[in-house]
Amino acid sequence: MSMVTLGDICELKYGKSLSAASRENSGEYDVFGSNGVVGRHSAAITEGATIVVGRKGSLGELNYSESSCWPIDTTYYVDKTCTDVDLRWLFHAMASLRLTELNRAAAIPGLNRNDAYAKPILLPSQGEQRRIATILDKAEALRAKRREAIAKLEQLLQSVFLDMFGDPVTNPMGWNETQLGEVCDVGSSNRVFAEELVDTGVPFYRGTEIGQLGEGKPITPGLFITWEHYERLKGQSGVPEQGDLLLPSICHDGRIHLVTDDSPFYFKDGRVLWIKSGRSQLNSSYLRFHLKQLFFANYSKIASGTTFAELKIFALKAIKILMPPLQEQARFGEIVDSIYKLRACKLAHLDHLNSLFTSIQQRAFSGHAAPRVSPS
Repeated sequence: MSMVTLGDICELKYGKSLSAASRENSGEYDVFGSNGVVGRHSAAITEGATIVVGRKGSLGELNYSESSCWPIDTTYYVDKTCTDVDLRWLFHAMASLRLTELNRAAAIPGLNRNDAYAKPILLPSQGEQRRIATILDKAEALRAKRREAIAKLEQLLQSVFLDMFGDPVTNPMGWNETQLGEVCDVGSSNRVFAEELVDTGVPFYRGTEIGQLGEGKPITPGLFITWEHYERLKGQSGVPEQGDLLLPSICHDGRIHLVTDDSPFYFKDGRVLWIKSGRSQLNSSYLRFHLKQLFFANYSKIASGTTFAELKIFALKAIKILMPPLQEQARFGEIVDSIYKLRACKLAHLDHLNSLFTSIQQRAFSGHAAPRVSPS
């Protein structure tokens, strides 16, 4: 085993521009952007299995295609023409290099090839590469199955919502409707300046963390405000309370966080929108899934024109909300609670699998032998 750099063992080739209008969506090849598949096309520019690396936007993010594909110009790629090492091993090795932290650009995040090339890496024999890749692939398959099971629980709740209340866009059951701003207080937080953040205290969340909470992911706070500052904010305009909804200003994927207890925290103004439950005639779980369904079906109209447009407070207030009886909303909320108890168990198991994967990965790429048995 020898120490080399990433640039010694592979070339990161530039992807090639392919506008959405130029793609043939009935084609057999995936088109990759910096954060995954963005379409299909009838031609490919890579040869066989391919590692796709985010170059602009989601810099350093890794995706793997089992077959030839078309990485666009916001990416780099590695295929069999770019390296002599085992491609699956290289994918896992690159994942251990934390390429997402190599941003140089001040505006749009970007990955410089030379920064990636300089990353040191231990190069084992071809046989050891294949063994490490096989173990990590099996561990990743376990994680993927657990993530799929969690996603199916969310899909189940969406189906239950539609069965009980119908499509909120077309309102086939003829429920009374009202604007969200008529039944809920909708706004954001008071501004907290960068110089007011401290190392310990009350957790302070940005849109990224709120979105992760909305997906049910555990987070470790990295930013805080003082307790004195928190109490001032509480007296001025209030703080999030149990039953409130918080959502990132870009929320096309429905990552809406329901506050379930009174643990203190605060959040960034502008990038996070706040729906207060205090005077609401709506069950919070019902409202959360109502908004998720609307965003999945109609986000570009609500958020002024594009999938990744920011939601504005005035647009959120104007959303038409179906108003079934509170008793029916509460019954749906009880179903959500029971399903989410099951989801919490599955998330805990996923967290265990993530820790196992990280442990195997660290051993494999730090010079220690990876385990001789596959994870179970």
